Amino acid sequence: MRISEVNPNTSKGSYGKGLNLARLWSLHALSKIQNKFDTIYVIGSWYGNISIMFALLKNYFKFNKIVNVEQDKKALQASEETITKLGIKNIEPMYADANELDYRQLGNNGLVVCFSCMNIRGTDWFYNIPDGTLVMLQARTNDLKAVTQFKNFNDFANTYRMSEILHTDKLNLSDPETDYAAWLLIGIK
Repeated sequence: MRISEVNPNTSKGSYGKGLNLARLWSLHALSKIQNKFDTIYVIGSWYGNISIMFALLKNYFKFNKIVNVEQDKKALQASEETITKLGIKNIEPMYADANELDYRQLGNNGLVVCFSCMNIRGTDWFYNIPDGTLVMLQARTNDLKAVTQFKNFNDFANTYRMSEILHTDKLNLSDPETDYAAWLLIGIK
């Protein structure tokens, strides 16, 4: 499947067809593995899209709370406004550096989601996640503006080593600049 688009760094851009397709594709895969959680941390939550999707898919996912972790204050504020307008009560914002999180709200049945692996410097955020935690990660190819580049899927998977890999997949997409692929990695840290 090919979707043509360019996604500007705006609230409107965060709802691009390819981005939403990749989010739903990932959530579909996750729902086959597990669908009930204590707390979900969304690292690099941007405009809160993935947390909103979790909340709107309440027939498929159950959770106590989502914590949207983001360093872009404007994006975090915009996500809060959207979440409030939608009447969603169990999503909270956290302005923080993902590399310094301690995941204290995670609980025994938590989930950590990061679709911003390419936009976070370093890997401390991942290696600070408690062992045994379910993690869902996504990255893409051909993003020359990304802070962290991955040569291929194996490079991506080796950067974020799981004790158990539960699911991997690839979704082919395109925009006017290039064809690209979204990689999905779900596993136990």
